[in-house]
Amino acid sequence: MSDAADDRIAELERAARADPAGHKFAALAELYRRAGRLADAEHVVRHGLARTPRSSEGRAVLLLVLADAGREGEARRQLESWADAALSHATAPPILLPAADPLTAAVSDVELEDAFAAAEPDLAEMITPDSIAEEAALHADAAPEERSPLVASGAFATRTMADLLERQGDRRGAARIRAALGESEAAPAQPNAAAIAALERWLENIRRLQP
Repeated sequence: MSDAADDRIAELERAARADPAGHKFAALAELYRRAGRLADAEHVVRHGLARTPRSSEGRAVLLLVLADAGREGEARRQLESWADAALSHATAPPILLPAADPLTAAVSDVELEDAFAAAEPDLAEMITPDSIAEEAALHADAAPEERSPLVASGAFATRTMADLLERQGDRRGAARIRAALGESEAAPAQPNAAAIAALERWLENIRRLQP
């Protein structure tokens, strides 16, 4: 990791210590994640979300951490809790809502789709984590013949996803997926590579929407 990145982490760590209830936790957790410090990233983001559960950036970083760790089932359960809250607040983007009661029964796939369809248009038109983590969770435990044709070798590095990222302006992410596809015979694609790329792009979209 570069000296500049280390300096930025140190700066955000100081800010977090000075203001534990502040909003720097998501940026700090994201830097930890990019440095491969997944345990630190998860610790920081979960504590931050406990204080500010409506943080869009915090929730996006949590999904990225879970994706990096290959914990698709947890990502789906997290998304279901947000979608469950959205069923009661259909006009608000699910990603901005407080987490639902963990004892609440899981919603169906149809209800998930309906809930996210009712979200604010600007967010609904972007790549959202439900379209990624839901696909992962639905097919992670399925037999090979039952898996979606969009899932390539257990990952989401597909031409469809590359095209989608390119249409949304993420040419670097699309190129990374296509490169992984071209090298698939020589080496297996990184698990969840496209899912992680899409969530990173989605996190950038959230930041652009915020004042």
